[in-house]
Amino acid sequence: MVVITHLAIGRPPYLWEPPDASPDRQRVLSFVTDSPSECRLQARARASGPGASPARIQWQVTPPEGFSLPPDARLTGPEIDLTLHRDTVYAGGAPLSLVIRVTLDGTSAADHAIVAQDERDQLRQEYVDLSRDRVPDRVEFIDETEYQLRYGRRFPDLTFSQLNASVNRFAGRQYRWALLTEELLLALTRLQRLVGQSLVIASIYRNPVRQEEVNGPVDESHHQYGRAADLHVWPNWAPPQDGRTIATPVDWLRLANAAWQAGARWIEPMTLTHVNTARCHLHFDVRGAGSLTAPVGVRGEVVDAASGKPLPGARVELDGMTARTNRQGEFFLQHVLTPEEHTLSVSVPGRTPVAQPVRVESRQVVTVRIRVPA
Repeated sequence: MVVITHLAIGRPPYLWEPPDASPDRQRVLSFVTDSPSECRLQARARASGPGASPARIQWQVTPPEGFSLPPDARLTGPEIDLTLHRDTVYAGGAPLSLVIRVTLDGTSAADHAIVAQDERDQLRQEYVDLSRDRVPDRVEFIDETEYQLRYGRRFPDLTFSQLNASVNRFAGRQYRWALLTEELLLALTRLQRLVGQSLVIASIYRNPVRQEEVNGPVDESHHQYGRAADLHVWPNWAPPQDGRTIATPVDWLRLANAAWQAGARWIEPMTLTHVNTARCHLHFDVRGAGSLTAPVGVRGEVVDAASGKPLPGARVELDGMTARTNRQGEFFLQHVLTPEEHTLSVSVPGRTPVAQPVRVESRQVVTVRIRVPA
């Protein structure tokens, strides 16, 4: 008789089935691979009965689809330790599975284990296959039942279906699991109270494959870790309320300022958010480190380079946000930016445009004087 007594596949943590009648008998229920191209497999077996020498133990391994055994794989004896290899990585495919069988000299005295990824590890495998900086633990993912237990009473206006924008391409539906941080839920709730109306949520949690489809260049998007939100910007809700039907920079700025007050740590530059179109949105996240944004202001005057006289009606722009100078050539421009050096552009009809660097500081007003040549 021969039985498998230990089995470890891929990276920890492993999910173990409780021991059955045999005290040292355990089964791995699910797994993710060590890397996009490698998966380590370790197993031990015990032989018992007359003539049951450990040297007689033989192993048969059917690797996951796309993986292969190493050419020099040793498949005899009480233990095996193999690294399975994959040449072509395809993220978002079918759940991986493998079969392990152990015998004594190929006789009927055998044992086997079939190990298949459950949906939670199918989702985690995307983080592995797309080489994300971090592969979240299983316990970090929650389903709708767990969401209701943790957050249902505290955040009644935020439903799990609103927050889960994942896509399981293989199954043709959403994943049942999502990553959602309490800090983001708190920020969304505070924001809703500040604006006094229900938020229009475009996207919260996105799995890595979905992130590749939506915005592939941003491979470490905070959407994948439950720390980011995309919200539609309402048109005509910031002064002047002139009946406009698409959101403008002033609409975006009003929502961005409110999001910052609600706890947003970083807000995507307005120039990337499709202002002045029906697709205008606000993206913010609650990252713990890295580049942070804050409301900033620039106050200044635009004058003729030769005479120093004010130039009224000049157009001043800072990262997409614009202002016009008054009769005294003065302007005041508000924005939400990363405190650093930005370019202030000034254009006056019939004159050479001017681009002047200006360093903005968090929650401070910077004063500038811009000279425009004839």
